[in-house]
Amino acid sequence: MTISTYRLGVIAGLLDGEGSFAWYRGAPTIQIQMCDEDIMRRLAQEFDVMLYGPRQPKGKPTYKAVWQLRIFGIDAVGWMMTCYSGLGERRREKIREVLAMWRASERAPRAGRNKPRIMAHCHPDRIVAGRGLCDPCYMAAFRKARGYRTSQQQRELEKDPTYVSKRKKAMAVCHPERFAWAQGLCATCYGKEWRRATNYTATQRHLRLVAKTARALLSA
Repeated sequence: MTISTYRLGVIAGLLDGEGSFAWYRGAPTIQIQMCDEDIMRRLAQEFDVMLYGPRQPKGKPTYKAVWQLRIFGIDAVGWMMTCYSGLGERRREKIREVLAMWRASERAPRAGRNKPRIMAHCHPDRIVAGRGLCDPCYMAAFRKARGYRTSQQQRELEKDPTYVSKRKKAMAVCHPERFAWAQGLCATCYGKEWRRATNYTATQRHLRLVAKTARALLSA
C-alpha cells in the first residue's frame, strides 16, 4: 500500500492530537476517538479496521456522541513506526515503551483483520501460538518444562505395580472394600464415631427433622 506524504502527515497529526498508544490485552494498540463521523470513516478505511459508534459518554448527556476505532498487533506496530517522526515527544516516548513491551513479550503478535497470519517455525503450515511454535509443539514444550506427563506416559507408568497414583482413592481401615471417608474410616463408621463423640442422640435428630419440616411449611 502506497501513501502520499500529505496523507501521512494528516494521519500523524490526528494520531498526535486524538490518538492514544497502549499495550492492551497483550498486543500493541492504537485507539482514536472523535465526534466527527466523516473523518473517522475515512480513517477506518485508511487503516482497514472496523468503526464503532456512535456512543454516548456515560453520565454526560450534553456531550456529543463519539466514534471509535482500534488497531491491534502488527498493524499497530507498523503505523507507530511509520508515523513516529511526525509525532510529539510525549507520543514518541509512549511508542518506545509499547514497542519495548512488544519485543519482550512471549506471545505471538496478532494479525489484523483480513491480514495473513504468522506461521510457526516448527510447522510452516500451522499458525504460531507462542515462541515461534504451533499450538501442539508449544504445549508439549510447556508440559516438558513444567514436568507434566502426557497421557501415554501416564498409562505406561500406571502399568507398574509399585506405582501408587494420586487419583486412586485410599481404602478404609475398618472395611477394606470401601473407600475411606475421613480418618481412615468409611462413611458409615465415621458417622457412628462422630455421633458417639458429640453425644448426638435420637432426640436431637428428631428435633432437627421437626425444625426442617417447619421451615419447609413456612416457606411454602
